[in-house]
Amino acid sequence: MTSRVCFNPLDCAGSAESVWGTPTSSIDWCERNYAHSTWVAEPWNTASNLAFVVPGLVGMAWSWKLEKRFTAIFLIIVLIGIGSMAFHATLLYAAQLGDELPMIWGALGWTYVVYDDGGRTLALLLIIAACLEAAWHVRARPTTAFQVLFAALAVSVLPRTRRNFRNCTDDVARTLCRRYVACGIVGLVAWLLDNSFCFERVHLHAVWHLFMGANVYYGITFGAYARTQHLGCSPRIEWWAGCLPVVSLENPVNASPKKAS
Repeated sequence: MTSRVCFNPLDCAGSAESVWGTPTSSIDWCERNYAHSTWVAEPWNTASNLAFVVPGLVGMAWSWKLEKRFTAIFLIIVLIGIGSMAFHATLLYAAQLGDELPMIWGALGWTYVVYDDGGRTLALLLIIAACLEAAWHVRARPTTAFQVLFAALAVSVLPRTRRNFRNCTDDVARTLCRRYVACGIVGLVAWLLDNSFCFERVHLHAVWHLFMGANVYYGITFGAYARTQHLGCSPRIEWWAGCLPVVSLENPVNASPKKAS
């Protein structure tokens, strides 16, 4: 097999037959399809999505004292992980939608988390944008345009993130922000190398998953710290299982001196 990212998954098929039938996804990655199992097309790319699911569940469990926006964004991260696992396991277009649509929803939700200060206008605009994008996505089956849109949304939050970083006085929280940016850069480099050179034995798309899972978790956690600090909640960073940072509050946000949204 020629190693490359394929826009026709049939060109990248391994020797094993799939229990899921003929691939229908609009794109395939470099890992050899069904080389080890008829159930999982890309085992490394599938398993690496636990980097979204597990931290996302931890974030949801610890977000009950925060605004509901943080529970929602952590839930979307879990959905991204589950959808991406289904996509890489089956190479079906329906599963691909289960990966790509939550990615856009998550990026739009993250834009809301970072920029909203309590009004409803931004939330309404982003909901409309999410609905329009979903309709276009299902109809047009975009690949490059989807990737450009996702990248643009990811970059759009950096100015406000920079401001939050400058206003933050907690060294641990500032370190989380640095890790958020660093993991995003490393993940992007892995993704670009995978697309450019397609090393079959070096699973760079799985590396992308691992670093982007860390990127979104560090970013949301820092965002939660910055938001609750802005609301006067006196947040602090604690560590779940000694490895995952979480934002801890003495009282729920609704009991804080400033009004939450």
